[in-house]
This record gives sequence, C-alpha cells and structure tokens, in this order.
Amino acid sequence: MFLLREEDAELYIRLQGQNLTRQYELVTNSIEIGLLKGPASFDKYLLWVLRNHKSLFST
Repeated sequence: MFLLREEDAELYIRLQGQNLTRQYELVTNSIEIGLLKGPASFDKYLLWVLRNHKSLFST
C-alpha cells in the first residue's frame, strides 16, 4: 500500500508510528534471542536484513 502524506496526513502519521513500533519490536526480539542463545543465533541473512533496513533508522 502506498500513501502520500499530502493525501491524508493524520492517517500517514498514525501508520508511520505503527510501522516504527513494529520495527523496534523486531530489533528488540532479535536482541533478546541473541542474549538467550548467543551469537550463533544470528545468521548472516538476519544481520544483513537488520543492517539494510533503512526505514528502521529514519524518522
């Protein structure tokens, strides 16, 4: 789904907040798994996805 801020600013801002929450939950879950299972729990693909997830770091 594609939504421009100019089309519906209130909905856009609400969706951005929800997306940011989901992205932080992904990082939090990954960190918890890493703490429980150790560094071997992260494969190169998960690390690549986390590193390249640009929207995670742009607000």
